[in-house]
Amino acid sequence: MILNGHIDVVSPEARSHWVRDPFTAHVDGEWLYGRGAADMKCGLAVILGAVKGLRELGLSPRAPVHIQSVVEEECTGNGCLQTVLAGYAADAAIIAEPFGAASPPRRSACSGSTSWCTACPHAAESGTMVSAIESSLPLIQALRAVEAELNAAPASPYDQYEHPISLNVGQIHAGDWNSTVPGECVTGFRIAMYPGTPVADIRARVERAVADAVAAQPGAFASVPEVRYRGFAAEGYQVPPDRLLVQSLSSAYARHLGTPPALVATTGTTDARVLGASGIRTVCFGPYAEGAHGVGERVYLPSVIQTAQVMGLFIKDWCGVT
Repeated sequence: MILNGHIDVVSPEARSHWVRDPFTAHVDGEWLYGRGAADMKCGLAVILGAVKGLRELGLSPRAPVHIQSVVEEECTGNGCLQTVLAGYAADAAIIAEPFGAASPPRRSACSGSTSWCTACPHAAESGTMVSAIESSLPLIQALRAVEAELNAAPASPYDQYEHPISLNVGQIHAGDWNSTVPGECVTGFRIAMYPGTPVADIRARVERAVADAVAAQPGAFASVPEVRYRGFAAEGYQVPPDRLLVQSLSSAYARHLGTPPALVATTGTTDARVLGASGIRTVCFGPYAEGAHGVGERVYLPSVIQTAQVMGLFIKDWCGVT
């Protein structure tokens, strides 16, 4: 059995919007606030708490339980990949990612994503230089159209979301002086994709959208903007709900809480795809949290205890104990 979580976090942007220092944990009532409280230090606490609880009861798993704390989940997945390359293997894995739901569900699917940037040159129009920043705006609109197409008719289990696929315009770099026309505007994008969709298919749609935008407004561009792929790129991952891992975890949850958990798909990308690609069945199961990647990120502390208890029961069922 593998119990996995990542220790890296995203930036606290915008830091000035936080009421308190985002890197100093703060407890208010039954909530713990801070960057990484939800995504996903709470999950690491669950993993350690589940194993510690079994030990304090004098119980030892009859099969190996690997506890993995990895880096780079937010940007590459290379930390989790290194555990695979190092030879760690198991019959099943749980990643203790948090959830935004009243009771922790299980994630049976996670989306993939790809990142890229467009380098848009300036253009001369009627003797006047057109800012590369302004020339980049039609490209953003064209890519928004791709986003709309991907959300038009989502298949199960993503039909439970109104807008499962999101395009994020995350960065823009252009110009160095207010009185100089920017010669280039580099805009950074990230978009999700459904499990089973090849990265190459999404990239082809991106490139076609950029080419169509240029064809529609040829005077706005000195040359065709360059699409540069850099950073994250990964296909999605899905586990059928009838698999033993999903059923066993559901059983442990139902015995402890008296009701079966929800089975959901996440619109985010997780390290489940890395373990799944190596042949290890993987689901995500974690505490109730809010505001991951946002201002005021927080986790509901009673759910941390509850999730650790369910995970302890699952370890007992899956591995056996002595």
